[in-house]
Amino acid sequence: ATTVRPIATSREASGAENDSCTRTCDCFPIRSGRDLNPFASKGKVVKHSATLHGHRTSFTLEEPFWQELKAIAKDRDMPLARLIAEIDDGRGQEGNLSSALRVYVLAWVKARADATGGA
Repeated sequence: ATTVRPIATSREASGAENDSCTRTCDCFPIRSGRDLNPFASKGKVVKHSATLHGHRTSFTLEEPFWQELKAIAKDRDMPLARLIAEIDDGRGQEGNLSSALRVYVLAWVKARADATGGA
């Protein structure tokens, strides 16, 4: 099974936040309205841990990419963990998973903009 969990930050580990999720990614709560604003968390990188095809791996994503990746999984009606595994399977040996996830999100957003006549 493919599962994804956030790695606890020092703030979470100290008990400052009690809502860390240990289930699959598609259950992560939105903690505040700031999460909806990509500029509010500009530069904030969050590390995540995943089990893909039985192997543990980790990746880091800025919050706007993480939120968009979750939205893509929802649009495609699939668990986020499965989407991440699909992207990982298609990335080849040269790049890392974090970069592959960012490129996938960018390509998805650009394709949607092109399809709707956006920029």
